[in-house]
Amino acid sequence: MDEAFKQILDTLPARKTRSRLEPYGELIREMRLRLYTFGEIAAFLGDRYGVTVTASGVHDFVRRRTRWNGARTFAAETGAVRSNTKPSVDSSVDPTGFTYDPAEPLRLDNKRGKS
Repeated sequence: MDEAFKQILDTLPARKTRSRLEPYGELIREMRLRLYTFGEIAAFLGDRYGVTVTASGVHDFVRRRTRWNGARTFAAETGAVRSNTKPSVDSSVDPTGFTYDPAEPLRLDNKRGKS
């Protein structure tokens, strides 16, 4: 970065966050990792801290703080990672007569069931 820009940025004050949920960000992340729904989190925040928020508000908060790098990853400072990678699939013939090829639609194997 240019030294002049760095000096200007060093003189600017830090901005406050705009979300009322920001103080509870770590709690929300942990609750999501423990599979609480957005509605359950919203109800918990209302009961425990008096924060009025809807389930969709919690969802929007989480979505804005989630980035996509091939796997869903919460903000880098948490170190918490939830992967959505697909499990490996065996493309061999299934004993029920079905075959699976990711590039092809599912269909019955013609070798079974016909005489």
